[in-house]
Amino acid sequence: MIKKDLAAEHVSLRDYIDIRFDALQIAIEKAERTMNTRLEGMNEFRDTLKDQSTRFVTRDELSATLGPIGLDLRGVRDFMTSHEGKASQTALYITTAIALVGLFTGVVALFVK
Repeated sequence: MIKKDLAAEHVSLRDYIDIRFDALQIAIEKAERTMNTRLEGMNEFRDTLKDQSTRFVTRDELSATLGPIGLDLRGVRDFMTSHEGKASQTALYITTAIALVGLFTGVVALFVK
């Protein structure tokens, strides 16, 4: 449209400037629509991040919730440690008893022959 209007050999300066101004105005409106669409998308993304961040738990809330659980787990860990030590001691007693029975049986077998 612009080239067609400018193609005439005798175009007044006023008509030329009006045609160029109209073309620039169309380009500006198109750029403005594109920018507004882009900004709407960015605002939607920003709102999504804001909504998401409000759902996150804070450090203070997490510490308040997990603090007692950590103490309970520490007590369980201490109990398990002491229990495993007792289990090892019991296993040592059983092994010692079996060894003594074997030794006694061996000594008795030597004297019975």
